[in-house]
Amino acid sequence: MEQRMYQGYTITDSVHVGDAEFVIGEKKTCAGTIYVTWRNRGDDFISGHYFDHRYAAESDLLERTAWELNEQKRRNRREDYPIIGPESYSPWGNVTRWEMHCPGVYTVTTAIHGGVGVAAEMAHKYFSSAALECSLFENGYYWFEENHTIAVAYRELMDKGLLVLTKDIDPNKLERDTNRCIKKYFPDYWRARKKMLAQKSSLAPARPAIPRRKERER
Repeated sequence: MEQRMYQGYTITDSVHVGDAEFVIGEKKTCAGTIYVTWRNRGDDFISGHYFDHRYAAESDLLERTAWELNEQKRRNRREDYPIIGPESYSPWGNVTRWEMHCPGVYTVTTAIHGGVGVAAEMAHKYFSSAALECSLFENGYYWFEENHTIAVAYRELMDKGLLVLTKDIDPNKLERDTNRCIKKYFPDYWRARKKMLAQKSSLAPARPAIPRRKERER
């Protein structure tokens, strides 16, 4: 097979996922070897990720192909929400890092900012209307900005038991900080949430009294 070249890079590795191809290219310079991963669309190599070490490029290649595989599976299942992954859209730029709390709910980071994205289907199923009023809806997701409306998203996820935390985060401290932020900056949402919780409590069936054992007659 003829070795492919692109912009001075030699294509050394290639992985196909369905009709998509991802490649590694390398170029030797006076400062050392540069590595890049690209997505190939008919010999049009796009979305380059550049690295100084080959192992980093190989790791990125595997990450990109894994994401593409999951995305193609989603399309085949005809799910209503897209999967967040490398280069996915967010209001703050392309996603560089992400953490999935559950299908359709992600914490994302970009080069400049971040937040929580909730797919429309999940948002309508689990989030209150008061919470969604605090978000920005774009590209099929409700977005909650870090250091701001993300507190509302965390509160909703905690209430539903959907928030996944890393081991270095204290859940009790996070809950206290979340509540403090909401009370200060989103009082309308806090009041709506308290009202909703009170209504649920009033509709909950009363717990049956536990019968006491009769004392044995003497």
